[in-house]
Amino acid sequence: MRSPIEVELRLKGGSVINAMPLGLAIITRNLIQELYVPTTLTLILDQANTKSMILLINFDYLPDLISEFLT
Repeated sequence: MRSPIEVELRLKGGSVINAMPLGLAIITRNLIQELYVPTTLTLILDQANTKSMILLINFDYLPDLISEFLT
């Protein structure tokens, strides 16, 4: 069983969609090629600075998810 991977992206103001850097797209593409799929997206707002957000993406290994589903 492989460990899940967690990617944390700090966003400064504006729309989350428009703030996605190219690096995140490359990381996501590479993980998908290695059979890791995004399972959870969490947007965390900073209470002290409302223009600062954290996007947390959890990736799980697809064959492990399938085997868990089948058991």
